[in-house]
Amino acid sequence: ADSDTDADSDTDADSDTDADSDTDSDSDTGDDTDTGAEPTELVHFFGRFDRRQPDSPACAWSNCGFGVRFSGSALDVQLSGAGGISFQVVLDGDVVEEMQTAGSEWSSDAEVRTYHVVSGAASGTHDVQLYRNPEAMFGAVTFHGFIAPDGDLVASPFPFARRIDIIGDSISAGYGNTGCPFSAATEKGALAYGPIAARALGAIAHVEAWSGKGMAMNLDGSTNELVPDLYNYALPDDDQTGWDSGDFIPDVIVINLGTNDFLAGVDRNNYIIAYEEFIARLRMDAPDACILCAINGSGDAFSDEIDEVIADLDDANVEKINLNGPNWNGCDGHPDLAAHQSMGDALAAHLRTRLGW
Repeated sequence: ADSDTDADSDTDADSDTDADSDTDSDSDTGDDTDTGAEPTELVHFFGRFDRRQPDSPACAWSNCGFGVRFSGSALDVQLSGAGGISFQVVLDGDVVEEMQTAGSEWSSDAEVRTYHVVSGAASGTHDVQLYRNPEAMFGAVTFHGFIAPDGDLVASPFPFARRIDIIGDSISAGYGNTGCPFSAATEKGALAYGPIAARALGAIAHVEAWSGKGMAMNLDGSTNELVPDLYNYALPDDDQTGWDSGDFIPDVIVINLGTNDFLAGVDRNNYIIAYEEFIARLRMDAPDACILCAINGSGDAFSDEIDEVIADLDDANVEKINLNGPNWNGCDGHPDLAAHQSMGDALAAHLRTRLGW
């Protein structure tokens, strides 16, 4: 996670045109997951990105990130934006380490910095993905390019053929899953149950989750900026970044919302209506998706309401799933890493049976 800020390591004209240290940030326009003989790209993006500046796309939602295939023993990435944002590094399919953007939590810096992602790898060709850990409230990070100091970037097809969309609150974001106090440093969203299940299934997971938010009422009792509202955007705190749902049509949608609603005292009928309206909207965008309405234990306050939602919709591809896991020893009573692993295993097992994955 070391960073360099001198002129030699910034995105100057020399590095942009040097084939041996390619910083090309062009990629597919979303998650083009038809693998095989499809066109290849140098860089792949995972999750939602604001592409108003095509050469410097930005992301903020949990588990968003970027990947590349490279030859050589080392890889750097160039980023700007929010400080204190960690990314989980996956090298050749294995979660190996983290890298973190410079600066303190809640800070932001327009300076482009170069971060060392891989060093000392065996000579050869490698695939690397970086996935953001903290949720969107901590600020957006802008991608400026990859550099292979002793090799080249290698064009490759998009690495995932299956698509999962996780929609939720703090539980889905990985709130405090490594301890207290809650912060960007203690939230490992890339190690939450959704990305865990996705990696086990060879899928990519988009995660739209925000702590304290609900389906019909937020934890603070407010009814504005609910998750179905924030779902409209590539950057959820910027209403100029509308998301085109056609860029990512999921095979599976997991909705894990209700904890904050019922803690705040939501009217159950308002919750049911909002849930059904949200599913109807999701169904328009993803007509064939398997939609899983999650609870986090048989005693969840909204379990009966979800049963009513499913009965009202009468859709064979909308069903309930219990993701309860042991050891909810994370911050403020949230799942810790062990619980997320159990929940991710349960989700992966269900999808293997349900979809033959």
